[in-house]
Amino acid sequence: MKKLLLLIVSAILLSSCTHTITITELYKQDNIDFNKIKEAKITFAGTKNISLREFKKTFNDEYSDTTKLDKYIYNSFVNLFALNMPKAQILLADRKIPAELFGEVSFKTANINNVKNYFENCKSDYLLIIKNIDIANMYVSYSTGKSFSSIEYCLIKLEFEYWDVLNQKKIITATAPGMCAVGLFNYLETLNGAIDDAVKNATRYISENGTAQFVK
Repeated sequence: MKKLLLLIVSAILLSSCTHTITITELYKQDNIDFNKIKEAKITFAGTKNISLREFKKTFNDEYSDTTKLDKYIYNSFVNLFALNMPKAQILLADRKIPAELFGEVSFKTANINNVKNYFENCKSDYLLIIKNIDIANMYVSYSTGKSFSSIEYCLIKLEFEYWDVLNQKKIITATAPGMCAVGLFNYLETLNGAIDDAVKNATRYISENGTAQFVK
């Protein structure tokens, strides 16, 4: 009965109130043609860093092999592109991304030919890189009338970048939030739900022409 109550209250909290989603823009090139991106071929280059503050056991049990995480995020983008940007095509990278693009090597000291060769042989219009995933949690308290309880949420911050392949330069760096309530103590479903929510918001940022705030 208590588990059912938690699910009901969680659903009420999520559905009864709207809130503003904010995309944090860390870098944005001027005069970006978002309509071009929405009809482009995009290569998903994978995930670089993971900041794991909560949901540690769940994450390590499921995603200790980070290639599995990349595949999950890629599939999430595929599904959400189909809904929000149906003319765009997203592909999974079929070869190693140069370390310079992930920030592992400084451009000042790197062999720039590594980057040039990658871009010149890339068959897509843009690269999509996940620079960092921050995984945390929070508790929201509520009243049942006679007592107080709380619901745990998984919180995600997804830092993503878009690179223009033809011009070989970065055009966007931004962070999209995501969240999902724990239901029936299914922590993996909650973690994946929060990741999906962050991917949805990152996709919506592009589909709405770089709008940094929108109502959910």
